[in-house]
Amino acid sequence: MHITNNEKLVFLIILPIIAWALSTYLHDPSTQVLMGNFGFKYSDIVYGLFYTIFRPGNIDKWYNASTYVNFLNSQYKCPVPYVDYKFEYPPVIGVLWYASTCIGFMISSNVESSARVHFYINSFVLLVSFILTSITLYKIITKIHSSGMKEYHKHLLLITPTTVIYLVYNWDIIAALFAVLGVWFFINRKYFKAGVSLGLSFSTKILTAGLIFYFLVKLLTTNEGNEHRLVKYLIGLTLTGIVPFMALYIITPQGFTDFINHHASWYCENCLYLPLSRNIYSDLNRRLYFSIGTCLMLIIATLLAPWKNIELKQDTLYYLATIMTLIIFNYVFSPQMMLMITPFAILALNKPFLYVYLLADFFNALIIILFFTEPNPWVFGSNTQYVAFARNIILLFLLVYVLVEIIRNKLNTLNTTGESY
Repeated sequence: MHITNNEKLVFLIILPIIAWALSTYLHDPSTQVLMGNFGFKYSDIVYGLFYTIFRPGNIDKWYNASTYVNFLNSQYKCPVPYVDYKFEYPPVIGVLWYASTCIGFMISSNVESSARVHFYINSFVLLVSFILTSITLYKIITKIHSSGMKEYHKHLLLITPTTVIYLVYNWDIIAALFAVLGVWFFINRKYFKAGVSLGLSFSTKILTAGLIFYFLVKLLTTNEGNEHRLVKYLIGLTLTGIVPFMALYIITPQGFTDFINHHASWYCENCLYLPLSRNIYSDLNRRLYFSIGTCLMLIIATLLAPWKNIELKQDTLYYLATIMTLIIFNYVFSPQMMLMITPFAILALNKPFLYVYLLADFFNALIIILFFTEPNPWVFGSNTQYVAFARNIILLFLLVYVLVEIIRNKLNTLNTTGESY
C-alpha cells in the first residue's frame, strides 16, 4: 500500500497531538485529580515553580521585598526571573517563562487564573516543539534508510507512558527538539545552523552537552583540511550556547550565581548511586557523576572516536551514548529527562532493544505516580526509588549495549579498511 507524503505528515502530527492532549488534560490546573493521585496532576510548570514563586507567602524566593509587595498589589505585572526572584532554569526557559507569566498577569486578575494562562502558553510551545521533533526525526530516519516507512513503527514510541505523563510537565522536549535539529543540520553539513541549534539545546537543558561534545570530537577527528567547518560550528554554538549565559551573568550576577548553586547543591534525585550511598545529600553522588561522565567522554574522544566515512546508522549510536551518559550517571535524574533520550533511542535502537527501552519508560512513568503515595519517596527502600532503580539499571544495560556496538562497528571498519588513528 502506497502512503502519500501528506498521509505521512498527518501521522507525524497526529501522534504528538494525541500525547499532548492527554498530558495537557492531566496537568491542567483546573481539571480534577485523576484517581485521587496528585502525581497525575503535578507539573513543574505550575506547582513546582509558578505557585511557589507567585502565591502570597513566598517572599523568600524574591530578592527585594518591596518588589514582591508591588507584585502582590498588582502594581508590578511583569516581574523578571533571575532579576526579581530566583529562577533555576537556563536562559531559553527563562525567556519563555518571562513571556508566559507576564502575559498571564497582564490579562488575568489573580494568581490562579494567571497560572492557567501561563500553563496553556507553555503547553502550546511544547506541542509545537513535539510536532517539529516528530517531523525532524522522520527526516533523519528517511536519510538513514532511504525509505522512512521501514522504521515508521518507531514513531509509536512518541506516545509512551513517559511522554503522556511528562510532556506538559517541564521543558525537556524543547531541548530535545533543538538537539534533534542540531543532528539534522549537522548531517546535512550545515555546521553553523547545527551549532546554533545545539547551543539553544544547551541553553534550554544543559544535559545535551554530551551531543555537543561528540560533534566537536567528530569535526576534530574526521575533517582534516576543513577547519572552516569547525569554525562555523563553534561560532553558532557560542552565539546561542555561551552568550546567553554570559549575558545572564552580566545582567544579574546574583541570579546567575543562585541558578548555578541551585543545581550544584541539589540532592540525589532518583540517581543511580542511591543504593550505594543511601544518602540523598552525599557528596559521593556528585563525585561519581563527574568522574564517570568525564571518563566516558574522554573514552569516546580517544579510543572510540568516530572514523572517517562513518555510516549515519552507526553514528546514531554515538548520539544516544553521549546523551545517555550525562543523564544516566547524573546525580539528578528527574523522570522528565527521559524525553531527551527518547528521540535518540528511536534513531539508534533496533526493535528488540526498543522494547527494552519501553520497559524503562514504563518504570519512569511510575516515578511521579508513586511519589505522592509515600511519606519518604526520596529515600532508597521506597517504591518510588525501586522503580527509579529499575529504570536506571535497564538504561545502563542499554548504554553498555550501545557502547559494545560502537566498539564492534569500529573494529570491523578498521579491519576492513585498514584505517588507524
